[in-house]
Amino acid sequence: MRSVITNKIGTLKQLIRPVLSGLSTLVLISYTAILNPTIAETQNSVTRSYSNSQPKNKFVTPPLLYSNKNGMLIKTSEPRQKRHYSRGRKGLIYGGKDHKQFLGCIGCGKYNSNSICNPYGTYGSKYNSTSLFNKYSNFGSRYSSASPWNLYNSSDSTPILVDVQGRFYGYFTSNPYRSQAFSYARDLKKWYNDSDGDLETFQKKLCAVLG
Repeated sequence: MRSVITNKIGTLKQLIRPVLSGLSTLVLISYTAILNPTIAETQNSVTRSYSNSQPKNKFVTPPLLYSNKNGMLIKTSEPRQKRHYSRGRKGLIYGGKDHKQFLGCIGCGKYNSNSICNPYGTYGSKYNSTSLFNKYSNFGSRYSSASPWNLYNSSDSTPILVDVQGRFYGYFTSNPYRSQAFSYARDLKKWYNDSDGDLETFQKKLCAVLG
């Protein structure tokens, strides 16, 4: 009798085993189907988060150099609304032909690599050709029409000051009589004269207030 029962149990196990195996597979497939969208969604979320965390170029200001119908840059001689620049506001300086050359930032901290107040940075070094404090460069010479330190300069090549949205804060100049000169033009002239034209001393005076 016991052997008969044992045989029946063995037979029953053989019948049940494929059913259990099939059920396990079905459960696994269902679980995977539910889980996969979650995984995909998580991956997308991480990707979006990573993308959003990437540093962006803070100094590209398309609104500043907005285009006319021909896609050409609008020259600074054309009318534009000047805003009052106040101390502590981050400002971007552009110079050169059509003001395409970035010349550094002010109000962005003296340790910022783009700051004109960082003597070890590109735009604050007295050796760099695009520095306003290189007296031998176009942008630092007191005689150049592209330099803000030319006290009599009224050229359209004078650097301009904008913010990160491209809003215009005037010409970055030490000539307070220049049309649309920025708010601190008179101060720049005084600091420059008090420094007897020594750009290193002048830089320290300027940056103590605007840096």
